[in-house]
Amino acid sequence: MGIAKLIKDAEFTRVYESSNGNLITLVLDDCLEDIIFRDEKGKKVGEFEFRELANGGYKLTRMYNEVYKGEGLGRAALEFFKEASRSKLYVSPNDGQTRDDGSHLTEDAPGFAAKMIKEGLFDGYDADSIYVDDATDW
Repeated sequence: MGIAKLIKDAEFTRVYESSNGNLITLVLDDCLEDIIFRDEKGKKVGEFEFRELANGGYKLTRMYNEVYKGEGLGRAALEFFKEASRSKLYVSPNDGQTRDDGSHLTEDAPGFAAKMIKEGLFDGYDADSIYVDDATDW
């Protein structure tokens, strides 16, 4: 797995050079709900979606990267999100189940999630999420 090099850093936008030399812009929305991956032409080539947990932290509920896998951009996106949110970050376990929120791990995601937990970018697995927008006892 490669490591992306940060080229430009703004409040909600970062430009990275991937380990294969591609320039990719990561755009974090100001509500901390997603990071969009855009190529040099501005085409959307990936996205990570997050939901805030009622007990603190966030959960990555969807991730895809159409073209640039293994180039360090997923790691860069998680680092960007954790720095911006200053919160813990969780992911669904790799148990073959699709959660009510639609989250589940497919293709190379189980290996990616395990590696990111080991590196401390994910704080662990979360199987039974209660989200801020679903909590009724507020």
